[in-house]
Amino acid sequence: MNRALCDGRRLPDRPPVGIARRWPCLVSVLVAGLLTGAGPPVRAAEPGLSAAGPVLRSVIDNDEFVGLNRRDRWYSSGVVIMGDRADPLPPDPLASRLPCQMPTQDAPDARRAWAFGQVIGMQNRRDLTMAAANDRPIGALLWLSHLRARFSPYRDAGWAMTINTTGPAALGEPVQNGLHRMLGVDQVAIWNQQLRPRTGLELRLHCLQRTALGIASGSTFSVGWELVLGNRLTQFETQIAIALGPSGAAMRPVREARLAWPVPMLTRGWGLIAGLRLRAVARDGLLDGPTFGYENRITARHAVLEWFAGGQWRLTRHWQLGYAIVRRSMDFDGPGVAGAHYDPQTFGQLTLSLAF
Repeated sequence: MNRALCDGRRLPDRPPVGIARRWPCLVSVLVAGLLTGAGPPVRAAEPGLSAAGPVLRSVIDNDEFVGLNRRDRWYSSGVVIMGDRADPLPPDPLASRLPCQMPTQDAPDARRAWAFGQVIGMQNRRDLTMAAANDRPIGALLWLSHLRARFSPYRDAGWAMTINTTGPAALGEPVQNGLHRMLGVDQVAIWNQQLRPRTGLELRLHCLQRTALGIASGSTFSVGWELVLGNRLTQFETQIAIALGPSGAAMRPVREARLAWPVPMLTRGWGLIAGLRLRAVARDGLLDGPTFGYENRITARHAVLEWFAGGQWRLTRHWQLGYAIVRRSMDFDGPGVAGAHYDPQTFGQLTLSLAF
């Protein structure tokens, strides 16, 4: 498989083998844990900014979501399952020291979240028997994050701490090839040359500021930044975006599953958003990490540009659906990359949210 609600008052053919067979059970246990850990509903500090009760959200990135493209080098992308709930506790010391910390009169709506996800990154061709040294390495990343976020009418602020791993423990081969067996499509044979095991820790600091462009239309202009510090990923990004629609004030810039963030639920109707993001990358362990069986000859590019566009729709009182498309410039370089004529990465994103 290619890479990879509420109202305004209360926003409340062969089977897989080995670990792949137990993967649905692991996800079910995780979801049950997220729901069990969600506290009782409380009223949002600012109506219309978020759900008052717990929210369960899944985000899936996949290049097939923008049409079949068998030449896309990033054959698989990512998925994350996130559960967030209202946080009645006072701001923690780290959040209170962020440069974009909001004034008390902004009446922020505080949320805390747990997120569990996986990225599977592939080479340009999945039918190879030997990995190409001038292509991005094949590998998976499995992670668990704790996030603290604060929303207000004009500012967002928060932080996240993530622990992750690459290598066989990231379950890339059993998940991908197990799914391929169920779908009756070709297996990927070069997982024995994947990224080597590495454990990572990351701290993310997140800030976003919004300005209303039209009260009647709900349109907003937002500008923000995020800093990631870690031994597997270190980068700084800036972004700008314009949102519109009946719930335009609740729209936030599109983020890939690997760096997903809690976002407010729509209070009514729909919202659209489009924008640009510039990433300054010091290191990305999914690109320039060590591999099994061959010498990886590429490294992460230090400047990466993205554009994104998407929408969110409130389907019912509790359910919300989102779709987005992201186009990213080449994010790695090295000897032979230019001659390979790799296309910039494009992927679609589906988001499904359930508010309780």
